[in-house]
Amino acid sequence: MRKLPEGGGHVRVNGIRQHYLVFGSPTDRAPIVIVPGITSPAATWSGIGRALATAQQVFVLDVRGRGLSENGAHLDYGLDACSRDLIGCLEALDLGKATIIGHSMGGRIALRASDNLAPQCRLVLVDLPLSGPGRPSRVKPVENYLDAIARAKQGSALADLRRLSPRLSDQDLALRAEWLPTCDERAVMVAHAGFDSDDVWTHLIGLSIPTLLMVAGDHGLITPNDMAEIRKAAPQIDMATIDAGHMIPMENWDGFYNALAAFLDLPP
Repeated sequence: MRKLPEGGGHVRVNGIRQHYLVFGSPTDRAPIVIVPGITSPAATWSGIGRALATAQQVFVLDVRGRGLSENGAHLDYGLDACSRDLIGCLEALDLGKATIIGHSMGGRIALRASDNLAPQCRLVLVDLPLSGPGRPSRVKPVENYLDAIARAKQGSALADLRRLSPRLSDQDLALRAEWLPTCDERAVMVAHAGFDSDDVWTHLIGLSIPTLLMVAGDHGLITPNDMAEIRKAAPQIDMATIDAGHMIPMENWDGFYNALAAFLDLPP
């Protein structure tokens, strides 16, 4: 039986059951809401949520089709539906002034939702794919994600997942092995196809709320040319390059936290 972290719940938003985890208690600081990536149920971010909750309350969402949120053949797994889920959760949980941290696919969801975020919100985009119409695709083939889910459903040993994610700790890999089977394969395929078909650059260059873009220096998903283009088209976006692979906070916590602390004025 999968063991959940200590706090969380469900809300009914945008026509679905949306699950979230919560860490810490409310403080005078704005809460943080984490939107994970394509095959990362909320539980796989529990260590990060717990570590960040020393300064403010932290919520981690299960994107539809992952974890304990609703899934099934009846659902729309597209980017617009997921972004409406995020806005619905912020409203249902009274988190209108939150800092949204979106990792990878979660960053694209947060970007698509940005037009409907309150002006007091802040946005942290962590190594999100910047592919789209007319732009090169640098994401792994969808078969890599589906293979990881299949391995986990078969009771995959840590060694199998380590070959796919060599820089994660045994603890993080164990969480992935435990929760990957909750990922709906169609949700993954639709999201992956959207990396090439959904335009997120329009939202990126039009951002008006304070935004930090974290780039994984050892991954190559966001290139120096991309960063130069962003500096020219959207100079209002802060950028930080972290010495890590794609799973930045799990691979280099200090680098991740230092960049986040500078942006949010968190304690050292």
